Amino acid sequence: PASLKKVMLTEGDVPDYAFYECDSLERVEIPDGVTAVGLRAFSDCLRLESIVLPKSLTAIGVSAFSGCLGLRTVSFADVETCALTSIGINAFYGCGTLKTVSFGNSLTALPASCFAGCVSLETVDLGGVTQVGKNAFYKCTRLKEIKARANTVFEDGNDAATRLLQA
Repeated sequence: PASLKKVMLTEGDVPDYAFYECDSLERVEIPDGVTAVGLRAFSDCLRLESIVLPKSLTAIGVSAFSGCLGLRTVSFADVETCALTSIGINAFYGCGTLKTVSFGNSLTALPASCFAGCVSLETVDLGGVTQVGKNAFYKCTRLKEIKARANTVFEDGNDAATRLLQA
């Protein structure tokens, strides 16, 4: 519905396209127990500002949050014990106001174009990530700080991130 502003999920995973293009959605609460956010589940929710992901979440689907122009923060209820092991390509593509993101140790790879076009992204903590896909940070020109393991491999198109690590 066009007037939907807040969603409080109670159980079950978030299905593919569940809130796709829900322009009025501003806030989402996802409870512990949810393990997956589906394909384009929140894609193009232009007013979505922040989302707290439960520690039980294991998978974020392809383009799950892409085009969420108002999304400023993505965090985990408990980043140290989160279970996230998989993120789809373009998961946060074009989230133009996203400033910071942190991952725990369970995630080992970021896919291609995961944060491409996140032009306001400033701080990233990769946690356990050791493989960063092509263009994962493409056009992230405001990136100021990135924390990564010494053995993290960055594929082509991640110049903003690799420059910081070499400094």
